[in-house]
Amino acid sequence: MDYVTLEGIENRTGIEKKDMYGFVLKELLDNALDSLETQYRGQKNHNAIPAAEIEVEIKKEPNYLRIVVRNSNYYGNVIFTKDQLHAIFSFDAFYSSKRNQYKISRGALGDAFKAILCMPYALAKEEQNIEWNEPLIIRSQQTLFLVRLIVDRVNQTIHAKIKEEPQTQEATKFAEIEVPLPIPMDNLDFTRLRNFLIDYTTFNTHIGLTFRIKDISNYTLNFPQLQPIITKWTNQTSIYYYTLSEFENLIFGLENNDASSYDVIKKIFREGSNIKKEKVAQMTVGQLNQSPPHINKLYNDLRNTMKPLATTSKLSLPFDVNKKVRMDSIRKRLQQQNRLSESSKIKYNSKFGFYHSSTPGIRFPFLYEIAVIHSDKLCTLEFTDALNCSVAPNNYSFLIGSDDHTFRWKTASNNIHSARTIFDILGHHGYSYDEDSCKKPNSIILVNLISPRIDYKNYGKSNINVVPFAEVIADTTAKACSGRSRSIASRSEPLTVIGFLRQLLKERYEAVLKNPSLKEKQVWTQSTVFYHLRPILLNSGYSNEDINREYITGQIKSACEEYLGVKRKDLGIIAADRAQLYFKGEWHDVGLNDISGLAQYGTDMLIVKKEGVVEQLAPYADINGIALLNTRGFLTEYASILSKEAGKHDVTSLFSPTLMHRGY
Repeated sequence: MDYVTLEGIENRTGIEKKDMYGFVLKELLDNALDSLETQYRGQKNHNAIPAAEIEVEIKKEPNYLRIVVRNSNYYGNVIFTKDQLHAIFSFDAFYSSKRNQYKISRGALGDAFKAILCMPYALAKEEQNIEWNEPLIIRSQQTLFLVRLIVDRVNQTIHAKIKEEPQTQEATKFAEIEVPLPIPMDNLDFTRLRNFLIDYTTFNTHIGLTFRIKDISNYTLNFPQLQPIITKWTNQTSIYYYTLSEFENLIFGLENNDASSYDVIKKIFREGSNIKKEKVAQMTVGQLNQSPPHINKLYNDLRNTMKPLATTSKLSLPFDVNKKVRMDSIRKRLQQQNRLSESSKIKYNSKFGFYHSSTPGIRFPFLYEIAVIHSDKLCTLEFTDALNCSVAPNNYSFLIGSDDHTFRWKTASNNIHSARTIFDILGHHGYSYDEDSCKKPNSIILVNLISPRIDYKNYGKSNINVVPFAEVIADTTAKACSGRSRSIASRSEPLTVIGFLRQLLKERYEAVLKNPSLKEKQVWTQSTVFYHLRPILLNSGYSNEDINREYITGQIKSACEEYLGVKRKDLGIIAADRAQLYFKGEWHDVGLNDISGLAQYGTDMLIVKKEGVVEQLAPYADINGIALLNTRGFLTEYASILSKEAGKHDVTSLFSPTLMHRGY
């Protein structure tokens, strides 16, 4: 009976009464997105198959709240049967299609459907003393199912009554779940639900989500798909994620006893595609369940078939996790959420990891991603964490360690810091909900942990074992959050890549104003700027992957003109589009029409590939009449012709890789 009391539901799921409406939404969304990721096969043509999409409708009816979640079902693979629903809603046995399967999934524990069926009854009975008899409705293909909860409080029993009806052809485009919920006595906090739905879209950039909310006023929130689903994605588990006993539990939990054990293993396991059929006993799943020796042999045979993943980056995911692609998609999603202003800065990082268990042979990959955003639209800190792209309906964080300080990270000065929760790491770097402690206000921090194996500590999936991921989480979070605090930072103490670039250029401009000869004696190219900026960024916590040369050099012009109000030449920065020849204080573009004249410059010509070197040698070359040819990173065709032409005029050309390599 703990399924149908608020206290029992809270004990089972860890979900408080105020979050039960959000819990229903989360579980329906989790299942819809999991299904869509695996079933979607891309657009056949522009008219027939739209982008992958989920629709949610929340409508306040006279006597109840109606929540409908539907996902595009154009391939007709989301099919419910009456027998399957009887298994799902059986209170005498545990049922889950994902049971004991370590795969990328938002809802791995199962049993949520029964909680969704029972929550309305418990809320109505205990909050309003109403006997609840509204059905949960499932629409699938041409069939409509009405699922009602039957509670016998005298005999302390509960069961589900399922009625099957045909439905009209128009409804077959979607698989749809409709849940009625009693409206609470203190009325429903639609703002709380709205904010949860918006948060849920953040990391699911490969899915289009539309929310239609109809209470006093009707409005629609639309979040179009920003990344394509990788249609060749196969969400398989691996034998290396399991101990022998866990593998046995998986086999014992398989529902279809009549299925071929070989076919099932081939479908579920990555290694199943390589195992030879004769290695698997020709028996059904039911027969395999009765033979522990065959289960033991199958476990070892699967391990001997393939080696573990060679690298963590081989972790199969339904969307592109290239850092630039992912950062751009998250940025666009935040813009859709109206959480970014034009001046907002976003810092993104992600890292793959492998967890090697103390149990021999157990290892599994994961991905941790974090985005740190500074937005003028905020007054304090906003924090959202997701598990396999799914967020919880409250502010509870998954990333809570144990009392022995689970999270540890090393600073640039090799000092070791430790923390019990991710909020301790954030607080160490100046991010806090507390206004008095917050040194970096106006901030959003988003984190997402993706792993095929998540060990939950309760059925509400609100608490997990973070130990396998703690080192990567702590290190990546600390690096992303490092930088000077905004409360003590002036305009000369930036927090972002662009901020550091502006500060470097400002210092260069101030130096040139004090000593104008620097523009001639120490000429900078755009690459010089990059090479000066790179160690600054590394010392400030940025990784090599974060530092994009093309992006930085592309921002120099606007930083000079829009931030400092000057041209690049005022800082002594040149930006050539081709090879250049320097001689006696002047720069000359090397073009086809210029070669004959330029070939006569200098007693000698030093050919330099590395940008920045020419500027450093120029004052000394002037004294001896040496011409310096800057190929700008590659020996261009015109530079080669110029070198040969100069030789005809007795100008010796010198090319020194060693000189360039050592930076002289």
